[in-house]
Amino acid sequence: KSLFPLRLLLIVLSAGMAVSCTVTPQKRIAKNPHLYAALSADERLKAAQGRVDKGMSREAVFLAWGNPDRIQVGEENGRELERWGYLGRYPVTTQWIGMGVGYGYGRWGYDPFWYGNAGPSVTYIPYEAGMVEFKNGRVASWKALR
Repeated sequence: KSLFPLRLLLIVLSAGMAVSCTVTPQKRIAKNPHLYAALSADERLKAAQGRVDKGMSREAVFLAWGNPDRIQVGEENGRELERWGYLGRYPVTTQWIGMGVGYGYGRWGYDPFWYGNAGPSVTYIPYEAGMVEFKNGRVASWKALR
């Protein structure tokens, strides 16, 4: 009996759980009301909408986009530089059949029809979804995929 329907169900449920666990700017604001209250009116509006713009503070960017996946730090002409990188993950689904040694023809041995591990597989390929560069603690530039 094939495990294909069970695996497909697990993949669909996992994808649904991943979507439902997405943290929005509103959830970050609710968890960090002190950060939100300290922002200017313009930063509060942009953070609540999930937008980033030049001149915003690190706190506003965190509320808008969340924690970065990576942070790079440095210096340029005596000015502090910090770059936050955000990764996206693109799902790639493949269909495969595993063949090999298994129980076949009433004995143990090679069975070319054995496919106990057959089914779809989902792999997530990372890509740079966004980047924010800070100079002296304020957004100097940013980019994001649309």
